[in-house]
Amino acid sequence: MEIDGTRIFIRNSELDPIELRRSILFWDRLVWPQNNGLHLANSIEADFLEAANILERPEYRLNGDVATGIAESFLHSYFEKERREPGQWSLSTGDNSLVLKSQNISTGRGASVDLFRSIPIPEHDVPLEEILRFKDQRLSEVRCLVVAIDEFYSSWTSAEDKAHQLDLAKRKIEQACIDMVKVAKEDQNKFRLSNWKVGFGLNALGILGAAEIGGRIGQNFGFEGLGQILGGAASTMSLSNDIGFKNQRDSSSPFKFAASLELDTI
Repeated sequence: MEIDGTRIFIRNSELDPIELRRSILFWDRLVWPQNNGLHLANSIEADFLEAANILERPEYRLNGDVATGIAESFLHSYFEKERREPGQWSLSTGDNSLVLKSQNISTGRGASVDLFRSIPIPEHDVPLEEILRFKDQRLSEVRCLVVAIDEFYSSWTSAEDKAHQLDLAKRKIEQACIDMVKVAKEDQNKFRLSNWKVGFGLNALGILGAAEIGGRIGQNFGFEGLGQILGGAASTMSLSNDIGFKNQRDSSSPFKFAASLELDTI
């Protein structure tokens, strides 16, 4: 779904199967708002996740423009969850989920960590029950990867020796990716490499943090160890400018995740 002001474009009325599998593997709870202005019915998979108390579908009543109202329902869901459980929630964005342009979002108000050919996610036809089984068996590896990404900015920007801490944070993410690739290769189901863009708001970093980020924008950091277990495939991390909320509260946790797929399976 793409929302730009009063315009809305829906590519598919159901949740993208690969995006859904990525989400339930790395996160415990999902929220997909519904409203009285545009009804998007559950798929069989969404029904399964609702019954398992993994997916929540809060309902909002819209007044006025439908596109604007739907955008606000997504943002309201995010901010309300974050208010109750700070640092625990993020927006799932990108071509396979939500492209949202809002007056609350501004270019240059955020920065992102871009991970290329680094993180395995299940193929589109892997049964959801199989993903939950894998997650249960490999919870340590799954959790370590998410935590390594979550802690990236907070550990780096609060350190006195930022160059040293950036290297340590990069190595922690790489090792977590290596461990995920190893357990994915051992599983009976197919996984595919993905690229992730993880967004942080600059408000969370402060003036010094923003300056440090600016000096690193566009730099590539190679994942040599990950490339070795992938047979020489280039895996990298880089930093880039990104969007952010104009009035985002102070937080060092990511506020959005976006993913795209590579062609090869692992």
